[in-house]
Amino acid sequence: MWTQDAMIYSLSFGIGCVLVVMGTKTSVTDLRDTFVNKKTKIFFIVAQHYITAPIYAIGLVKILELDTPRALGLLISSVTPPTVAASVTTFMVEGDVPLSITASVTTLVSSFICMPLVFTGQVYIINRDDVSLKIPYGQMCGILMYMVVLKGFGMGLKKYYEEDKSEHLEKINKVLKRGAVFSMFFALGMLVSSKKLLNSSFYAGPGWYKHYSSCILFIVGTGLISHISYTALNNRICPNMQTNAKERDAMLLTTIRKNPAIALSVTAISFKDYLNDEDYSTAFGLVFVNAMLLDWCTFPFVGILRKLRLGYVFKNPESPESPESPESPSIIEVVTTDVHVETPSYP
Repeated sequence: MWTQDAMIYSLSFGIGCVLVVMGTKTSVTDLRDTFVNKKTKIFFIVAQHYITAPIYAIGLVKILELDTPRALGLLISSVTPPTVAASVTTFMVEGDVPLSITASVTTLVSSFICMPLVFTGQVYIINRDDVSLKIPYGQMCGILMYMVVLKGFGMGLKKYYEEDKSEHLEKINKVLKRGAVFSMFFALGMLVSSKKLLNSSFYAGPGWYKHYSSCILFIVGTGLISHISYTALNNRICPNMQTNAKERDAMLLTTIRKNPAIALSVTAISFKDYLNDEDYSTAFGLVFVNAMLLDWCTFPFVGILRKLRLGYVFKNPESPESPESPESPSIIEVVTTDVHVETPSYP
C-alpha cells in the first residue's frame, strides 16, 4: 500500500533531519572529555539498553504470552538507543546533562552492531515451533548506519561553522527543523489514512490489555531495574560506580527514554517484506503505542526527581510571579526525535 511506503520514507527523512540537528548541537570535545572521565557510567547505560532491557523484554513476552508480532514489536523497542529527549528530561531535574548526551551518542553509534545482534538473540530465545522468521539483519544495520552517519554529518557541520559562520549553521538548522516537523506530521497523516495500521495501534480486540500493559510494564520496569542496578553497584560493590545524585538521575532517565522514531523506522523498513500484512501492522502498531505511552510513563519519574532534587514539581513557590523575571530563563526550544518539543525551563 502506497500510504505505508510514504509513511516509511517520511519517517526516515524526518529522523534524518533531526539527527543532523542533534549533531550540530554536540561538541566533540565535550563528548571526549565526558567519555574519558565517566567511562564506567556510560558503559552502565549502554549495558542497560543492550543487556538488561532486552532480557526484561523477553521475560515480559513469556509472562504475558504475547503473540509473535507483538513480541517482535516489544523486542524492537527494548533494543532501541536513547533519544535526545533523555538529555531534556535530565536537564529538567538538573541532572548530569553531559553524561546523558555522551551516553546517548555512544549508544547510538554502537546501535548498528548491537541492536540487530541483540534482537537476533532475543528472537532465537522466544522462537516458537510454528514461527519461521528470517531476521532482516542487513536492513536493520543499513537504517542504523544511515542514522549514525547523519549524526556524524551534523557534528562535522558544527566543527566547520562553529568559529565565524554560526549564522549559516542556524539557517541550516532552521530548514532541517522545518523538514523534520513536516515529515513527522506527514507520516502521522499516512498512519491515520491506513485503517489497518490505525486499528492495530489502538487495538481493542481479545487480549487488548496485553497490548498496552506490555508497553507500560516495560517502560516503568526498565526504570525501576536501572535504579536498583546502580544502587546496588553504588553500594561499594563497584568502586568505579560511585555516583552522585546528578549522575544517577542522568543514568535513570537516559535508560528509560528510548528513541521511538528509531524503533518506528527500523520496524517499518526492516519487517515490511518479512511479515505478512496483518502481522506487520500489529508489530508496527505496538511500537507506535509504546512511543505514545513513553511520555506518560516517564512523567512520574521526572516528577518524583524534581520533587526530591528541587523541592517542587511544576513551579518554585519562592519564585516571582512574573514569567519575565531575569532569574527565570525563557522557553528553550528543543527538536527531538519525537518531532518537536517546547520545554519550559525552570528556575
